[in-house]
Amino acid sequence: MDYFQHPRNQEKLVDADAIGDVGNPVCSSLIKVYIKVKDNILEQVTFEAFGSPATIASAGKLTELAQGQTLEQGLAITNQDIADSLGGVPEEKMTCAVLSADALHAAIKQYQDKFVK
Repeated sequence: MDYFQHPRNQEKLVDADAIGDVGNPVCSSLIKVYIKVKDNILEQVTFEAFGSPATIASAGKLTELAQGQTLEQGLAITNQDIADSLGGVPEEKMTCAVLSADALHAAIKQYQDKFVK
């Protein structure tokens, strides 16, 4: 509940290098993850989200897990990593953690497509 009531890094990053935008119409959740990269490191990771408390908590926790990691380490973050670091997520809300990881991966892939040769 703390991550829902006090979301971490919940803001639009205007000068983002890439944005991962994913949603799930079944659970009505949308997440945008913004990344700023320097020397292959996720220097800043923020998010905007619409959805359940689990969606917002998962996205906030994701930003903390990803920030300071290499792009490769960011791609290795899984929905289970997010759920575990929150102390567990109810099975019916696991899609929220999946969306968070998917949004980060989409942002990293967009960055790699644009800047990595």
